Parts: sequence; structure tokens; C-alpha cells
Amino acid sequence: MSSVRTRTGTSLTLLSASPSGSCQAGVFSTYPGNCNKYLMCLFGQYKEFSCAPGLHWNNKQLSCDWPDSAHCTETDPDGTDTEGGNNETLAPSPSTSTTPPSRPTSSIRPPTTSTSVPTTPGEDLSGYFKVVCYFTNWAWYRTGVGKYLPEDIDANLCTHIVYGFAVLDYENLIVKAHDSWADFDNKFYERVVAYKKKGLKVSLALGGWNDSAGDKYSRLVNSATARRKFVLQVVQFLDKYGFDGLDLDWEYPKCWQVDCDKGPDSDKASFAALVRELRQAFNPRGLLLSSAVSPSKTVIDAGYDVKTLGENLDWVAVMTYDFHGQWDKKTGHVAPLYFHEDDDFFFFNANYSINYWISEGVPRRKIVMGMPLYGQSFQLAQASTNGLNSRAPGPGQAGEFTRAAGFLAYYEICDRVKNRGWTVVKDPLDRMGPYAFKGNQWVSFDDAHMIRLKSEYIRAMDLGGGMVWALDLDDFRNRCGDGPHPLLNTIRSVLATPGTGAPVMQPSTVSPQPPPSDWQHTTPASSIDTSAIPSVTTTTRPSTPGTSGTTGDFKVVCYFTNWAWYRQGGGKFLPSDIDPELCTHIVYGFAVLNGNQLLIRPHDTWADYDNKFYEKVTALKLKGLKVLLAIGGWNDSAGDKYSRLVNSPGARARFIAHVLDFIQQHNFDGLDLDWEYPKCWQVDCKKGPDSDKEAFAALVRELSMAFKPKGLLLSSAVSPSRAVISAGYDVPVLSQYLDWIAVMTYDFHGQWDKITGHVAPMYPHPEDVDVTFNANFSIHYWIRQGADPKKIVMGMPMYGQSFSLADNSEHGLNAPTYGGGEAGEATRARGFLAYYEICTNIKKKGWRVIKDKKGRMGPYAYSRDQWVSFDDTSMIRHKAEFIKAMGLGGGMIWALDLDDFRDICSCEQYPLLRTINRVLRGYPGPGPNCDIAAAADNIKVDIHELDENLIAPPDSVLLEAVDEPTCGNKIFLSHSTDCNKYYLCHHGELLEQSCPEGLYWNTDHCDWPENAKCGSLVEDMSSSTSISITMTEQATTSPTTKLTTARPTTSMRPSTPGTSTDTGYKVVCYFTNWAWYRQGIGKYTPDDIDESLCTHIAYGFAVLDGTTLTIKPHDSWADIDNEFYRKVTDLKKKGLKVLVAIGGWNDSLGDKYSRLVNNAASRRKFVENVIQFIVKYNFDGLDLDWEYPKCWQVDCTKGPDSDKQGFAALVQELSTSFKPLGLLLSSAVSPSKVVIDSGETNTLTTLK
Repeated sequence: MSSVRTRTGTSLTLLSASPSGSCQAGVFSTYPGNCNKYLMCLFGQYKEFSCAPGLHWNNKQLSCDWPDSAHCTETDPDGTDTEGGNNETLAPSPSTSTTPPSRPTSSIRPPTTSTSVPTTPGEDLSGYFKVVCYFTNWAWYRTGVGKYLPEDIDANLCTHIVYGFAVLDYENLIVKAHDSWADFDNKFYERVVAYKKKGLKVSLALGGWNDSAGDKYSRLVNSATARRKFVLQVVQFLDKYGFDGLDLDWEYPKCWQVDCDKGPDSDKASFAALVRELRQAFNPRGLLLSSAVSPSKTVIDAGYDVKTLGENLDWVAVMTYDFHGQWDKKTGHVAPLYFHEDDDFFFFNANYSINYWISEGVPRRKIVMGMPLYGQSFQLAQASTNGLNSRAPGPGQAGEFTRAAGFLAYYEICDRVKNRGWTVVKDPLDRMGPYAFKGNQWVSFDDAHMIRLKSEYIRAMDLGGGMVWALDLDDFRNRCGDGPHPLLNTIRSVLATPGTGAPVMQPSTVSPQPPPSDWQHTTPASSIDTSAIPSVTTTTRPSTPGTSGTTGDFKVVCYFTNWAWYRQGGGKFLPSDIDPELCTHIVYGFAVLNGNQLLIRPHDTWADYDNKFYEKVTALKLKGLKVLLAIGGWNDSAGDKYSRLVNSPGARARFIAHVLDFIQQHNFDGLDLDWEYPKCWQVDCKKGPDSDKEAFAALVRELSMAFKPKGLLLSSAVSPSRAVISAGYDVPVLSQYLDWIAVMTYDFHGQWDKITGHVAPMYPHPEDVDVTFNANFSIHYWIRQGADPKKIVMGMPMYGQSFSLADNSEHGLNAPTYGGGEAGEATRARGFLAYYEICTNIKKKGWRVIKDKKGRMGPYAYSRDQWVSFDDTSMIRHKAEFIKAMGLGGGMIWALDLDDFRDICSCEQYPLLRTINRVLRGYPGPGPNCDIAAAADNIKVDIHELDENLIAPPDSVLLEAVDEPTCGNKIFLSHSTDCNKYYLCHHGELLEQSCPEGLYWNTDHCDWPENAKCGSLVEDMSSSTSISITMTEQATTSPTTKLTTARPTTSMRPSTPGTSTDTGYKVVCYFTNWAWYRQGIGKYTPDDIDESLCTHIAYGFAVLDGTTLTIKPHDSWADIDNEFYRKVTDLKKKGLKVLVAIGGWNDSLGDKYSRLVNNAASRRKFVENVIQFIVKYNFDGLDLDWEYPKCWQVDCTKGPDSDKQGFAALVQELSTSFKPLGLLLSSAVSPSKVVIDSGETNTLTTLK
């Protein structure tokens, strides 16, 4: 019989009951023999529940508690309450806090109402983006599935927890606990702060809506004495309870509870003073300081000194929700992302609010955007009138768990939608989340799709992160079957990995609203129709020819980016900064693809429409330029939406009809397709179907047929990678139907390689890992695959890829790195520097410059642990000469805003772009000497493997020449005796060059020997098929580097999987779970595994329990607590097989493995146990590492002869059990003949 308690009022009644018998609902019991578990009576039967790891059941408090408070021992299976008594009073004495008079104290987790759906672990949060999660200390008073406790927090989903709320004492104006019953008596402060041990930061929030009533916060901030007293006391309070910082939630300065008539004007400056003084006190202690602020322009203007807040707060959490609610007396969306034409206020949307905070002076990396995990609900005046802005005289009915009129948690909303027949309506243009209604009840909310779009917006805008209100409102118990915390998991999936540092792709639009009939209605939600197409009015205008309106044969295609205007200072780039004399074509980047409708939409309506960037850039057509709109880009290419578009003839037809109208409406001359990439989504050729190749070609063909009659241009930015080209592009079709093909011959190397490399090599280098990674190979490969050279436009970077060196003394090519370089002052992107930032570093900050004397690539520069590769004017001039000599269609640059467009480095405006124009378009004047390496006379230049003149202008660098033969009219000539060599003609001289080792010269490029046909070793020069292009030279355009040959490519390792060929060979890599304990650069974690280098990972080690002879983790701190098992097995998603290895040298000590294999019962038990272990931890199989049978730790005198057959028997039994389950079995064995003969048999051939 167990000691059981039930609570009635403030008394505890002890009941005697049997866990196996019937019971009274609400009764609790200890769990016999296990302090971590307890029993709860549900529907007349006891159900088993568990406390969070590390907590014990406290049968006195009826809650999970710290072990030293629970007083439970495993040897007391009955858990009998030793204090006894039938009427023990446990409720606290009356408190001054604003909490219900009668509070439940149970800390149990009630069962969910649906079957749990296992969630697939996502990537760990990197911390680049904050995910700030509010915990509320009142949600535990809810009943059933609504009850939320500290132990319900999933530490993997947040980077910061903000505990809401503490309050301000009305008289003393100091911080105090909000609910001492929860905060102290039930140890919520202690239990939430404990998450610091898992790497989270935990702040305490002060204020909130209710506590902001009245004048107390105004009295605090407007008194210097009160502020000083508050600052001293709050520091002590935070230290006492272990919080990492303070979150200020006064709603709001000047505009008390949104009424800007209530507060004095002085609140604005006084609140700023409090923030500044808190910052000064917090800094020495390393405490965090943040604030939750209003999204309203009215409140921002009246109440916040934005510049001071931006300077002194660690983050600014903009509460971009509650734009609409029952107080409006009409329906509206709780949290619109973009403007809607029927809105009363143009600034009542998240996009406006975020941009307004940034424009007023808060750095974007300090902005944290709020997202609601709840909905605002309304009661309709008429059930039949149920759209936006419908009359709603009152709040919606309270939820069954949240019990607040006008408010529903997401888990209450999804239940209504899935199980109660509510109709869901979605905006096809994704300006806001959905709304749902049934009868006269109506609710607006954000679903997982809208939360994803908002998270992508955060990523694209390069904000500081996202914030949620609140943890207890998501479907944390998986009530609706989409997995626990579906909304928060969506945020994590988008924001887990670091950003690029530049606002690249906002994923939504503010296109003109379709008529109400075009909104998407469903009943129920499971049948949502996402195929509705918004109506677009076609504006007819005269067609223009699809050829360049500029003089000259070569195109100069310039990308304009609509996010560069968000940069500060000299990095800000506007349409007015474009020099129309320097480009023949402008490509406006980017528009994006709507993932539901598969139609084009604007990238950033704030820039494109509100600030009229579309209009301002297309106005350059009046100056003779062609202006195209680009769709796609790296970020927008994530996922399957482009694949779904191209593989559906119906979707292609809708896209083409819509894009024609869109382009003509906004006055563009054509479309540039920037899907990265068909079949190889974001360079991973395993992700997309093979059909992408032909389907993309079909889209290009159909677009061309629709565009040509209207005189519209069609182009595409394409990959330079041989693997991607082969897998994703039908090159002859693209060449036939595109006006030009822009080959993105840059980003061959970057921080992802973990070693230094050049962003855009022109030719191969002897130390290359992949000889195809250079512009020369890429251009020739496109041509050989069927592209017309006149349609190829070669890309050139106006930026550099930067790295942080692992060892300052190793600063050459292929030097180890630990991450991207430090972000530039203007571009603010780690691993990336604009040319104007690079030249500033060289000319003004003493960076050293290294040039390749053979001109195979541009220079690199370094200082301390910072390293950057880039193209200077010399390399840009050479590339332009290459374009000219090869007879290509022209050059392309990424991007206008990255050249030194303001002449920061005192050369000229746009030095790189002007250099291209001097070569390709006869731009007047020779140009100044803009060699930044030569100009930096204070710089010492390393000369490792280079000659003493390495920084002299490249035109003074000569390669060793040969006496014969002569050039004739050719650029390249074959070597007469050596297949590995060839000649380059330079100013009438033949210079001998070599292909990389293993390659032969083939007409105009280095190639595989089987393709080169160089068997005779002699080629008749008179019949040579080498390229015969005469390099015409002018005084203003002569090349400054030698035009080396067409060769395969630079070979730093490919950065992403999916580009290698499956040869059928295994590459088995052992991961050790102890290397993370090393210091410095020796530290190795699962994140350091490069999945492109292995086919199989063997996780070393699990060990054998010497008593039970079963498998167990070797180091639970690493394997389980730090989730190394999960992190390594996550690599299965990338195509690897992951096994767990048991044994190793240390674990092979003694006789336990011998006892296992020599006992049939032990083997049977082990086989059953190991299968459970493998399945539990998601491994693909087992690797046996007993060192060794018979020869224990190489001593063959220790073990019995029977080990040999016993080990073979274990292998046979494991194999027999593994094969039906598809599990792998392998073994690491000795190389010693003695050990092999003694301990291993032919039975091991059953391993596979």
C-alpha cells in the first residue's frame, strides 16, 4: 500500500490506496523503488509519470523537486510519508503578489490527447541568431495539457530564456518577485536558472502589460535618486537568484499601456537614462540588458530614444504582434508580416516596424523580432460576415485551458482546426498568417508556414534573431500530432545555422491584394488549396528589341542588390549610386518564388515598392541600359519549390503568364533565372531529382517562346562546377534559348573549406585539391558541353572571401582556418569583405599582400589571424582580356555595391568595373595605377615560393620562355615531346607551361589522358586545332598578366557534398568521443565532421559492462548529456552510415569479452541488448573492436583458444539477427599474422 495524497482546498488528505487497484481521480502516489517516477490516478487507474532528469518526486509537496528536498530513497519503495497526519496544511500564508488565492502545487505532466510523433532532431542552434523564449510563471496554474512547468522547457530550442515576470514595488520602486509561491516556494527561479548548465542564458523580465498600469515606472525613471537605488538593488537581486541579466518590459514610456496622452514627455529621455545607467552597472559583471519594445511607430516616436537604446542594450525585442485584437471591434490579424491595402495604418505590420527601428538607429544585429505562439480571437456580429475587418463587438470565447476571452493558445487553435471543423483562410500572397472561424467565433494566428517565413525574413535581414511569446502557448505536448513545439521547432530549423551577414532574401511580398475570392478557404484545414492565383492586371506597352542598346560587342552585366541600402555610412548603396556609363545591362537582385503558388513576387516591398527601387532602377533604361529582374539567389533556392515549379507543366504555364505581367507592370526588360541549382539544390546534387535537368530546360524554352514576341530578354546565372553543370543543365538547350549565360566563376573557395583558398582562381595551382575549380576550366567546360561562346558572360567578384587563421604563422594557401574572417565594418558579414573594405585594410591597416608571380589567381592579404583572397585591378584586367581573347559574350560582376564606388581608397570610383570597361568597351583613358599592393608602401610582403618581385605590376613578371617553335597566329600550342606540357603565346613569345600532375594537354586545355589522344607525343603545328584568336592590343588595354592556358582547375576541396562520384569504395572514419576534451585547435566535436569526406562513421566507443555483459555508453556526459550520439547520427540525413563501435584498447583489458563470447546465453542476451541499443540511439549498425580474441591486448598467452570460435559464433549470431533489420556489422581487426592465426577465422567474411 502506498502513501497517497489528494488536495482539497488548503488541506492534504492522506489516502491509502494500491497502485494496481482502482483509485480516485487526482490522487498521487510514489512509485515503488524509483524516486524519479510517480503515479497519478486518471480515469480510475494509476498512470506512470516521470520527473525531469535529476529531479525526484516529493510526496509531501506533490511535485518533482531537487533530491535534497524530496527526501526519497530507492530503498523506500512505498515512499511512506514519515511525517504522517491526515490534515497537513501545505498552502503558503497570504502573499502580496497578484496570484489566485488557491493554487495547485502539482508538478506532474498530464498525458497528451494524441499519440506522440517523434521529432527529427534539427541542427543545434549556432548562436549567430538568438532565439529568445519567454517563460511565464503562471502557466503552471492551468489544468490538463495546458499546464507548463520549468521541466517542459526544451533547452535545444532556445538560446535565451526570459523569465516573466518580476514586478516593480509601487512604494519603494525596486524589483520584487511577482508570485513568490511559484518563484520561491516552488523554486521556479531555481529550476529555470538551472538551464544555464545546458548553455542557455537566463534573464529576468521586469514589467509586462499588467504591471505597466499607473505611474510607478514613470516615477522611477524620472528620479535620478530612484534610478540609482533601483540599479543597485536590481544588481543584487540578479546575483542572488543567479540570473544572467535583466529584460525591461515597461509598456510603454510616455505611452502608458499604449495611451500616449497619459505619460509625460520626459519619460523618453528618462527611460534612456535608466538604460544607460544599468549598462554602466552591468558591464563589469557581464550581465545582459535587453528590452521588449513596441512595434508602433507612434509609440516609438513618443517613447524611445532609439539611438541610446541601440547603443546600450544587448538586444531590442520588438513585439511585432498584437497589432489587432478585440479592442478594434473588428477582425484583424494578430501579427501581419506585410502591409495589406485594407489596413487602417500603413505601419501596422512587422516589416515596417523592423525597418523603422533600424532606420531610427538600432543596429540590425541587435533587433530580435517577436513572433506570437497564440491567436487573437473575436466574436463576429454576423456569422455570415467573416472576412478581415468584419464587425466584431466582443472577444472570442475563452480557450478551455488558457481561460482568457479574446485569446487562444496555438494548441487550442490547431485542435479547433483539426478536430472541430473550423474553416481556415490563408492569404495567397503570405502577407500575414491564416485566420479560422466557425459560427460567430473567429481567430487570427501564425501557423508553421508563416513562422517559417518570418524566420526566413529574420535570416534574410540578418537580424539578431527571433523572440517568441511564449513557450507555454506552442503545442508543446503534441496535442495536434505535428510533434512537440511545432512552431518553435520551425524557428530552430531556419535559424540554427549562422547567417551570411548580409540581408539577402526577404521571403514575402506586398503585391497588390487579390480580390477576397482569391483568398484560400478550407474546411477542414487538411484540405487547404494552395493553387489560387492572384489576379494581375496586364499593362500593355510597346515591345523593345531584345538586344543591347549599347555600343560594342561585349556585355558588361552588373548586379544591383536591393539590400545594400540598409548598410551604414560609406557602404550604403542606392539606385542613384549606379553609374550608367559602366554597364550595358543591370540585373536587379532579387525577386523570389512564392512557395505555395509558385509565382514570382517581390523580395523586399519596403525597398522595391515603398522606396520605389523598382522604379528608380528601371529609370536607367532612359540612358540606354537594359534592366532585368533576377529571381532566386542562394537563400531562395533552399527547399524544393523551384523543382516543383519546373517539373509541373501546369505550374510552368501559370508562372510564365504571371511573370510576363509582372515584368511588364514594373517596366523590366527581361528575367534572369538564378535558381541555385537544378538537381543540385544549393550545391547538393543528392537533393534534387534527375528530372530537374530536363524540366529546367523546358522552363527556359517556354519562357523564351513567350518572351521573344514581346522583345523581352531571358538570361540565367549558372554554376561553374563541373559536377553541377553535368547534373543540372541541358547546355545546348540553354544556349539556344537564353540571351546570355552568366557563369558565376567565383566562390570556388571560402570559409566552408576550413582552409584558405582563393575566391576566384583564373587557372589551376599545383596545390589544388580539385583541378576543375577555376574560371578557365569552367568556361571551357561550358563551351565543350555545347554553349555558344558569344552567349557566355564570365562572372568576376567585387569582393573577397575571408578566413580566420588557426595559426597566425601559417598564412599561405591551404592554411588551416577555424572560421570565416571578421565581418567588415560596412558589409557586416563574417567570411566576406567588399573590395573597398579590403583596399582600406591594405592601405590604412597594414595588411600584407601576396601575389602569384604566374598570375594564376588574384592576390591575398593577411594581418594577424585575418586572411582574405580577392581580385585586384590587375587580375580583373587579365580576366577581361581573357573574355576578349576567347570571344565570349562579355563580363558580369557581383555586385555594384561591393566595388570601391565611393573612391574610399583614393584611386577612382569603381576601379574594378572601370578596368573591365577599358578592356571590353574602350572606356577612355588608361586609368590611374590602382595596384593596391604596390601603393601600400608600408607593407612587407612575404615571398614564400615566390620571387623577390612578387608585388611588382604583373606586366613586369615574365615566365621562362623557350626558343622554339614560334607562335604563328595561335594562343596555345602543344608541346612536341611531353604530353603534360604546352606552350602559351605571349607577345610573340612561347612560354612553356605544365598541366597539373596526371593530366595531359588537349588542344586548348588540360584534360584526362584518355581524352587527350596524345599517344604519339608529337602534334603537327600546321594542323593544330588550338584556338586561333589573335590578341589585339591597345595602349589602354594591354594585359598586365600573361594569358595562361586553358587548364582544368584550382583544387581546394569542394565545400559541399554531392559533387563527388560514388566509386563503390568505402571511406570509414572513426569519431572519438574524447577529442572534445582537448584544448585549443585540438578540440574536435561532431560539428567538425566533414560529411563529404566519409561514407561511414564509426562512433568510438561504447563499452561492455563487465557484470551484465551488455553494451553501455562509454561517456554519458559526451554521448547523452551533450548529445554526441544524436549529433553524429544526424549525419545519416546527409547520406552517411553511422555505426557504434564497442571496445577499443582500454576496454579490451581483462576477461569480460572472453566471458561474453564463450557463453551462448550471454551472447544471446548481448545480441538482444545491442539491437535495442542501436535502435534507441539511431545507429546503422555495430563495429566490433575487441583487441583481441585469444590475444588480449596483443598477449596471446592470456586468452583461451576457445576465444577464436567463440568470437566467430558471436559474429554469426549478430549477422543473423542484423540482416533482417538492415543493420550493418563490421569489425576492426589486428594486422599481426600471429594474432590473425590465433584469434580470427574465415567466419568474419560474414561481416558486411
